[in-house]
Amino acid sequence: MQTIRNYYYNRSGCDSVYGEFFPSAVPPSARKLAMVLPCKDLQGRQIFLCNLGAWDPNEVIHALFLRAILMCLEFMAFDPSAQTLGMVLIIDCQDFAVENALSLKPGLVKRGVEYVQFGGQAPPLDYDAFWNKMDEVEDVFERNGRYGYPKNNNGDFATQEEVERALEFL
Repeated sequence: MQTIRNYYYNRSGCDSVYGEFFPSAVPPSARKLAMVLPCKDLQGRQIFLCNLGAWDPNEVIHALFLRAILMCLEFMAFDPSAQTLGMVLIIDCQDFAVENALSLKPGLVKRGVEYVQFGGQAPPLDYDAFWNKMDEVEDVFERNGRYGYPKNNNGDFATQEEVERALEFL
């Protein structure tokens, strides 16, 4: 119940984002920045694509960009699989520049992070605790030896064929 209260608290505090929370209020330029892909991944999870690098702050203000993102997330919530299986998030940062970062509104970013962290009820992030857990499983990393794309060659990088095979779910 607290999560629902926090959701509506965030909505009431961000009128610039939620004031006109309708698909028709998202301009065409913002519609090219966020979308839910029509297919799911191999585990049945919905895939959300955020094209952060294509964002032009002079054309789409931060609040409209955030509105497009949150509207996509709300759309994903219509599918029960997103609530049980989770989702895949792909962020394309190609061409993201300092101008983009300077256009971010810290208050909106803070509210977004609070909302994602269990409706603002999660404890502060504890990097030391996380990395202590990682240290405990170092032997697993040593045994597995490699993560990422499956490799058949002895070089440092996967071949183009291996990359395509690993990404064929898209």
